Amino acid sequence: MIENYIKLGAIFFSLDRGKIFWTISLSFLFFVVKAQERTLIGKVVDENSEGLPGVNIIIKGTTIGTITNFDGVYKLNIPEETNTIVFSAIGYNTQEVNIGARSTIDIVMKVNVEELQEVIVIGYGTVEKGDVTGVVTQVSAEKFNKGLIVSPDQLLSGKVAGVNISNSGGTPGGGFNINIRGATSLIASSQPLIVIDGVPIDMSGMPGGRSALNFLNPSEIASMTVLKDASAAAIYGSRGSNGVIIITTKMGESSDKTTITYNASYGVSEFNQQIPVLTGDQFSKLIGVFAPGQTDYIGDQNTVWLDEILRSSTNTTHNVAISGAISNGGYRVSLGYQEVQGVIQGSQTQRADINFNMNKSVLNNAVKFRISSKNGFTDNLFASNQVGNALFFNPTQPIYSGNSAFGGYFEWIDSNGDGLPLTASNPVAENRERESVGSVSRSLNNIEVTWKLPFVEGLEFTANSAYDIRNSMQNNYSPTYLKSETLGSFPGYYAAESGKRTSIIFEGYGEYKKDLGDLKLSVLAGYSFQENQEQFISYNADSLQNDLYGISRPSIGTYTVVNADNFEQENRLISFYGRANINYKDKYNFTGTLRRDGSTRFGPENRWGVFPSFAGSWRISNEPFMKNVSSVLSYLKLRAGWGVAGNQDFGNYLWLETYQQGAFDAAYQMGNEFYLTVRPVGVDPNIKWEETATTNIGFDYELFTGKIFGSFEFYSKITSDLLFNSVFPAGSLTRDRAVTNIGEMNNKGFELEIGSNIIEKDNLNISVNMNAAYNQNEMVNLDAQSIPQGDEPPIFNVGGISGDIGQTIQVLQVNQSINSFYTYEHIIESGVPKFSPLSPLNMYVDQNEDGLINENDLVVNQNPAPNWILGFTGNSSYNNIDLSFTFRAMLGNYVYNNVASNNGTYQSFEGIRPSNIHTSALITQFTSRQLMSDFYLEDGSFLRLDNISLGYTFDKLSWAKLRAYVSGQNLFIITNYSGLDPEIQPNGIDNNLYPRPKTFIGGISITF
Repeated sequence: MIENYIKLGAIFFSLDRGKIFWTISLSFLFFVVKAQERTLIGKVVDENSEGLPGVNIIIKGTTIGTITNFDGVYKLNIPEETNTIVFSAIGYNTQEVNIGARSTIDIVMKVNVEELQEVIVIGYGTVEKGDVTGVVTQVSAEKFNKGLIVSPDQLLSGKVAGVNISNSGGTPGGGFNINIRGATSLIASSQPLIVIDGVPIDMSGMPGGRSALNFLNPSEIASMTVLKDASAAAIYGSRGSNGVIIITTKMGESSDKTTITYNASYGVSEFNQQIPVLTGDQFSKLIGVFAPGQTDYIGDQNTVWLDEILRSSTNTTHNVAISGAISNGGYRVSLGYQEVQGVIQGSQTQRADINFNMNKSVLNNAVKFRISSKNGFTDNLFASNQVGNALFFNPTQPIYSGNSAFGGYFEWIDSNGDGLPLTASNPVAENRERESVGSVSRSLNNIEVTWKLPFVEGLEFTANSAYDIRNSMQNNYSPTYLKSETLGSFPGYYAAESGKRTSIIFEGYGEYKKDLGDLKLSVLAGYSFQENQEQFISYNADSLQNDLYGISRPSIGTYTVVNADNFEQENRLISFYGRANINYKDKYNFTGTLRRDGSTRFGPENRWGVFPSFAGSWRISNEPFMKNVSSVLSYLKLRAGWGVAGNQDFGNYLWLETYQQGAFDAAYQMGNEFYLTVRPVGVDPNIKWEETATTNIGFDYELFTGKIFGSFEFYSKITSDLLFNSVFPAGSLTRDRAVTNIGEMNNKGFELEIGSNIIEKDNLNISVNMNAAYNQNEMVNLDAQSIPQGDEPPIFNVGGISGDIGQTIQVLQVNQSINSFYTYEHIIESGVPKFSPLSPLNMYVDQNEDGLINENDLVVNQNPAPNWILGFTGNSSYNNIDLSFTFRAMLGNYVYNNVASNNGTYQSFEGIRPSNIHTSALITQFTSRQLMSDFYLEDGSFLRLDNISLGYTFDKLSWAKLRAYVSGQNLFIITNYSGLDPEIQPNGIDNNLYPRPKTFIGGISITF
């Protein structure tokens, strides 16, 4: 007989200037006590006679036991005097069996209907789905999107109503914009808080715009839970105003049969969308018509420049995981590798990851430990995005030139053979010769201990301590021979930067649960501490001596370091929180939460914030008067909630008066020398939390015992004390802007989810889900003291466009959506915009009828946020064949086509050297840019097939379970937008985003 003796050391916490240092000491002592034994064997099956793995088998009153294997078979050595054996498993009724003299006992386990209620992960715990009072949606791994998944964000795309997940193009590993129920901030982040296994993580920027979640292997995620409203998210206080996404990773299985899973995939991506520009032949003909003086610059080539910088790219993924059991617990170890090439030549991301977790129960399951370590290492190649340059570079010229002084590439030159200023550079040269590399390593480690107090039934304490460290670097190099470099005073460029971010997190909370019959009570109280530190160093150098070593070891010339920078910063967040849940007769539920946060990101007077929430639900279907309709309306729950959450994700030290180096044109002259000045930075010492108050009313329903199911929500979110980098009063001797609280915005809308298990049979299953969300955003108030003088109605300029200086095309204005477009209203005749180069009055509507066309005639016109976000998913299986798909749509979002506005004019023919044009010029006949015209404001609504996967499972193999599949991503899009892609979030200005490719993948998954 083996008896475990566990000696638990201690968890020591010490505070030193706000820092938490923790040490966990565990020692396990095992000894063997010999006695007379006999062997008990048997098999445990379910009601369908299928073997049940992971069933706990324990001698009653002891800790001696075992677990059934994958087939439900067990073997247990027991003392001769043993009388009773206990069989238990999650979701089944516990059974106690008197064994007598028997040596073989077979058991049939019966389902515990109440225990099988779906459990939903919420902040600091779990709750049965029927008891949820807030707006919470959980998506499990089997419902995730399939295919090429680089970042965990992609798993949820199109799955949850009101959650908009989009990226700004097809950059491999590129960051995603996640928006829940509309934007809630102007300059602070509108991204939700991400919590991984109970640990809130830092999502701040990464080199090259890569996602901060890329370190986490998507195949290691078991479920993702979205907390949408403040009644659910207020438990996270100052970080919950944008919603919360809780990621739960896969843990070790409680089975003594070791399981090995391997999956691999290989795919190809390509970009084959037609771009509306002229071919070489069309270009030559139109030059002769519209710019006959430029015909000398027509070559004899027909170069499709975009094809020269794009490619068919490949991707490869390998993952292997091993999981199994230890005494009273389980473990999981996984390794992963992924390489994804971009369709722009020279772009790529690689990730290697190693993950480990272990859970163990001791002291007769009174104490549980969970240890996990998640480690990811990414290497990135960043390509210069020359899409715009490639579209409009002269298509009659060659890529290479034999007498070129610019690395052999064709460039426009003057009579001396020098690069010609104010002309575009060869896009192939810029793409291939510039180098940019970066790497990121991130390690998230945490230890969680839960202790059920034996002397107070229902009381348990949890301590969770975590350390998150992230190191990053990026190097950029431009050789001396590039034309764009030779035009400068110091040709050749090298820049290097590196950063380190660390987070120390401690959570400690206690929860008491009491079942009083009709009344069930749960009370939670806790404390949280988090400290974030960041160190950053960078330098750049010009005038390189030569290009022998490239980016690996550049030769820096006499004019060496142009600029160097380094800084260290930190912030701390201390919190106290509590939650109470009351359930009465499984019909009426009430939840109240309160959190008090203190953040060093605010001044002493505004450092603390209080964030309350209240929510209740009524399970109407459990009322006696519903029995007569229960066969049709099998489940109905009404919910209502209100809460306040905050946002402090906008930077450090904004309330402190700091100083910065003055501009070069403000240098002070002493003799022949100029000295840079130092000036104070504009500051508002009274800045405070952004707060979002949310009211939500909704209901959940099921028809025909779950055949049809869904929910409906109506919400209103009011965000007050919005932070904005607003104009500072004149004559203040500081910068002209400072971050201050300026106003209030509102998001209101509704959400609908409906699903159906159309067919549920042994060999055929078909289910579909549809979600739709409508949101309307509006600026409710702007602080008059912060508004630039003379604006009526008052506006803030917030968005500019490339192609000219001082062109602002997006604004904030009361009673309008944030980032609304601000344009001239173009006069349209017979579907064509009027053009009169000498008289704007003949082109644009004179809004104030003063006989002039100027800034007073600009009008607010549409905005980039979609009115509707739609998702439609389907899952089906027939025998061993499975099929799944996800469609996603946005309706009502507008895009400013800045590519066409910059290049849709014959003016491009008449430059120093002619360049190609956008084919819209063939319709408009514009001979000059109309940068502020609403003609270029296009409806960006679209329907996209995000994901489709077809698989076959070989389940008759004796040695393994094998699934093979093929999948496709972004296979087609239906839209009226004339540009590359209408999905340009969040600002909606198209400046030649990285092309979003189609991807085809084949893969296998094997379980041993």
